[in-house]
Amino acid sequence: MPTIWRFLLGQYLNVLVLCVFSFIAILLTIRMDELAQFAALGATGPYVLRFIVYQIPYVLPIAIPISALISTVILMQRLSGTYELTALRACGYSLAHVAAPLLLMAALLSIGNFYIISEMATHSHLMKRMLRRDVKALNPLVLLQNEKLTRMKGIYAHAAGGLKSGEDANDLVIASYNNRSNHIDMLLAKHLTSSSSALNAEHVTFISTLRSADENAHDDLIVDNAESVILPTLDLSLLMGSGAWKPNDDHLKMPLLNQRASEYRQQLAQAKAEGNPQQMKRYKKKLEACYSEIARRLSLGFAVFTFTLMGLAFGMHVSPRQVQNGIIWVIGLATLYLVCFFAAKGLHDRFYTAMTLYLLPHVIIITFCCRALTRISQGRTS
Repeated sequence: MPTIWRFLLGQYLNVLVLCVFSFIAILLTIRMDELAQFAALGATGPYVLRFIVYQIPYVLPIAIPISALISTVILMQRLSGTYELTALRACGYSLAHVAAPLLLMAALLSIGNFYIISEMATHSHLMKRMLRRDVKALNPLVLLQNEKLTRMKGIYAHAAGGLKSGEDANDLVIASYNNRSNHIDMLLAKHLTSSSSALNAEHVTFISTLRSADENAHDDLIVDNAESVILPTLDLSLLMGSGAWKPNDDHLKMPLLNQRASEYRQQLAQAKAEGNPQQMKRYKKKLEACYSEIARRLSLGFAVFTFTLMGLAFGMHVSPRQVQNGIIWVIGLATLYLVCFFAAKGLHDRFYTAMTLYLLPHVIIITFCCRALTRISQGRTS
């Protein structure tokens, strides 16, 4: 490898790696509330550590392109400011020779970034959701302290004392609306001990009603007392949980996502054959959402190359005026890409619109970058 390549790649990768670690640290700091809520569910140290690790691959696909942009801008401004770029060109190196190692590395990083998006990020996103579900299953009583969730389930719950695994609680009150009797059912327990597998309640009273067959008669009140009751935690977890769930498109690795798209195409063809417009509309939206997810991954993967090219084009300068203009162009084009990217995520069921928002910024950025590099190679300052 030529010495100039080793120098440029070393400077480029050093800053890029530092920026990526900085983005990871910022992410974990921003999501401290989410980590605290997860720990409050009664998760042990290994669970919390795994939850933190699963956060990292999910931020890398957007952190790597931005880090590549920052690294390239810093490198080009340094070469231009110390006249090293001028010396290289005086020695016979063209801008293409200077840009070649960086763009080649950016292309390799784009492939790696696409792999992270399609394989690692999807797996970590799915595992993070499953990990949260598993922790809730281990400590379902903690869910009773979540007022937002209990309101959604139509449940009122109150207990004095901690509700983590292995702890005791006193004076437990659980009230829920009974749709069959149109009355409220109540469960009272004087003392409660929770473990990882069951809830042991002492001095339990269950109050319910039995609807009378005669509408004019009063409903019967049922009061059932028990010295002790053992309730498996899985039962309460199913009561408080959301039930079965289907993985989203961003949970699936690329082979599985292609398989899901193939199934939707078959179902759409079957709906067309049956002449069912509602099913056709439903499966068409799902199929377009799959295609939009593929476009999102391609856009983020290719963003490393695009952002590196942007740093090359607008990080170089042959006059002081170009420094400020270059920064303005970098901020503007990067903002354009991010705005279009997040707007496309909200239109995932409209494939053509989402694909345009995902891919058009790349075309715009490459066009302006090629124009800027051409002007610099010709020595034009404006």
